[in-house]
Amino acid sequence: MEKDTEKKFKDAAQADFSKGIHEYLTHYVDVADTKAGVLIGLASALLGFIITQTNYACVTLLGVAIAFEIAAIAFGLYGVLPRLYTGHKGYIFWEDILTWGSPQAYSAQVSRLSEEHIEKDYAEQNYYLSKILDRKYLAVRRSMFSFAIGAAFIALVLFI
Repeated sequence: MEKDTEKKFKDAAQADFSKGIHEYLTHYVDVADTKAGVLIGLASALLGFIITQTNYACVTLLGVAIAFEIAAIAFGLYGVLPRLYTGHKGYIFWEDILTWGSPQAYSAQVSRLSEEHIEKDYAEQNYYLSKILDRKYLAVRRSMFSFAIGAAFIALVLFI
């Protein structure tokens, strides 16, 4: 009896572990999207401001500033692009769910899943989410870097 209880506890803990990791990773996808969105907005506003001004002593510095702000916007947009398509039938990622073709087909398959299969699918989904996060945060870092350099050049242009 004690071994059976211990196994049930272990199975429940393992299922909660993968689901918890999934929630953790999903949270950081949302955070990356928010950061990228803020950077897109800031870089766009700064770009709009600098383009509407007409008296500049150094057009070269202005061009560099504009290029970096455009790069910041581009990296930010890349960061918020939709997630990776895994290309297989799955139970968690929305595009994988759609590959089942109908709600009935998906529901029938889900009702047949074992706890072990659910755990495996969560683990695979967590791997794909990690790939997404790696790409998103690289884009956010590049966007932040470009925005900061562009802003520095804009400051130089405004104060020369």
